[in-house]
Amino acid sequence: MSLWWQSLSPLWKSAFNLTVLVKDESYVPSQTELKEILSLKVLRIVGPKGVHPNFDYHLEDLTGLKELKELEILVVTYHKIKKLDGIRESKNLRTLFIHDNEIEDLSPLKDLKLLNELYCHSNMIATLKPLRALSRLRVLFCSNNQISDFNGISEKHSELKSVTAMPNEKIGPKQIRELEDLNIFCK
Repeated sequence: MSLWWQSLSPLWKSAFNLTVLVKDESYVPSQTELKEILSLKVLRIVGPKGVHPNFDYHLEDLTGLKELKELEILVVTYHKIKKLDGIRESKNLRTLFIHDNEIEDLSPLKDLKLLNELYCHSNMIATLKPLRALSRLRVLFCSNNQISDFNGISEKHSELKSVTAMPNEKIGPKQIRELEDLNIFCK
């Protein structure tokens, strides 16, 4: 556990100290506290421009989360995150808030089979194809991105009743009709 902590960037150490342990940025956690962090089921780190921010800096990656395999709910919003690689192994994730970042690619989510809520609006995402296998998805907010179609959403998404996708400049009436042909309402 202490090796994991030592491998973290100073920014991630600060994030855990300030948001989880509620300690000083430079605090060095005990083994018990490290175990507590690694077994978190819920983590919320909202950047300085977010609603009710709890972290004064902008995270640029999710590398600090690689070993948090118990996470079920993750909120990392209003940062400068570009890649989702740090949560690829978070197989227990059910709810993911990653809106208001700089994310372009959802591919690291493709194996998160338990994911049922995804809030990825206000990013730079171009495609929803990586969501193809996420058949448990019930909630999808993907407005304000670079999405041009709903490829990746299909009849397999039987629990998905609506998608909040507007505005997205590249989505037109044809794409909305295709989504609604699947009995999924587009907002």
